[in-house]
Amino acid sequence: MRITNQLNKIRCLQKTPLIALLWLFLGTACTLEEDNDAYIDEGRNVYLSVSALNSKSAPAEPDETINTVRVIIAKGNDEGTIITNIFGVTNPLGIDTKSGLYDVYVITNESETVGGELLELNAIKNIAELKNRQGAFDLTKREITNLPMFGVVRNVHISVPVSGVSSSSNPGNVQANGQNYGSTLPVSVNRLAIKISLRLMSKSFEELESVTLTNIPDSVSLLGDAYECT
Repeated sequence: MRITNQLNKIRCLQKTPLIALLWLFLGTACTLEEDNDAYIDEGRNVYLSVSALNSKSAPAEPDETINTVRVIIAKGNDEGTIITNIFGVTNPLGIDTKSGLYDVYVITNESETVGGELLELNAIKNIAELKNRQGAFDLTKREITNLPMFGVVRNVHISVPVSGVSSSSNPGNVQANGQNYGSTLPVSVNRLAIKISLRLMSKSFEELESVTLTNIPDSVSLLGDAYECT
């Protein structure tokens, strides 16, 4: 009996270090996972650039001129909560934003005045407000070199740099559509309107009494179908 009890004690002592070592490994794995999650969490300050790209290749036509750029970075929830809304006259446009997973919207040539800014766009809090803007862009006073354009890239992962504080000299990183774009996200923008010249041909001008154009919008909305026609 004494021999049996001694053997049982030895067996228990042999198991104890193995169990402790196992818990040590499991605890280390949990710590590393938590650190990695913290690295990609939302809310860290990040500097990056967004470049608005015309749909056509260079050289750009007059109606593809980009005079101003507005970058709106929003969450991909139902409301589209906006976390960054920056206007500028440079392209690419450098911005200070937050790390996380977002949708990136780009508006160019927003004002009928070349190089101008629509101050009311600074007050929007979510994408739903932008979508519901009836007649956001008046087309009646537009120059051909100042047509509004719009583009969006969804599910953009914005991350902080590997080390140091993010700044213009140490920018963050952007990934979208399965690609790593480095510190500058390209966004293709499409014109919301075009200008055309109409030439009417007639054998006799006396036969032409009037010309009526219908279903032409006075204004366009970025994300919706709301507009007035004349």
